[in-house]
Amino acid sequence: MWSELVRAHVPQVESRVVILPNATAPAHFKREPAPNGPVRISFLGELGKRKGTPQLVEALGRLDDGLDWTATIAGNGQIQETKSRAEQLGIGDRVKVPGWLDSQATNEVLRGSDIFVLPSFAENLPMSILEAFAYGLAVVATPVGAVADVINDGSNGLLVPVGNVDALASALRRLIVDGQFRDSLGAAAKVEHASKYEIGVYVFRLIEIWRNSVVLRHG
Repeated sequence: MWSELVRAHVPQVESRVVILPNATAPAHFKREPAPNGPVRISFLGELGKRKGTPQLVEALGRLDDGLDWTATIAGNGQIQETKSRAEQLGIGDRVKVPGWLDSQATNEVLRGSDIFVLPSFAENLPMSILEAFAYGLAVVATPVGAVADVINDGSNGLLVPVGNVDALASALRRLIVDGQFRDSLGAAAKVEHASKYEIGVYVFRLIEIWRNSVVLRHG
């Protein structure tokens, strides 16, 4: 995304610009599998249109009755509206809407999840996706901002069209039903995080950029 912006608007400096993606916590974080329980879906972010939570609730409401799942939709914003719509759809007993969570509670949600969903209408590079990668979760997101630079559809996550409730429901249904596929996406996401988005990798690359800059300046 950012490389395309540089290329389009300031091509004269493209060769001198290095773009580093966001980085997040160490890759040793592990989720807590619950093989005999429901598949656990999570969302973390501002509840409302921009992050696509209305579409998420509608998609959850379209899942087959026989599927075993629960969802946590956490964050500030349209908390009561989200709860009310879940109740109207008959899924209020499966969907928790706890509101804003601190960092410890956020990590507990991720640790206790199998699927992370971020069906946003607009993003840059969401830290929540990188954190979900660190925990080895199967991620479902929309190809907005730099998300498509991180998620290789069908390899380390799933991408669905913006605002498409049916596609979102289909992706969630597939991951709930196919545990092997869900686990393979999560494992690939964890490897991706460790190799590109872990804070140690970020620091190493930053130092390398500084060193190369010094060499170019004084070489």
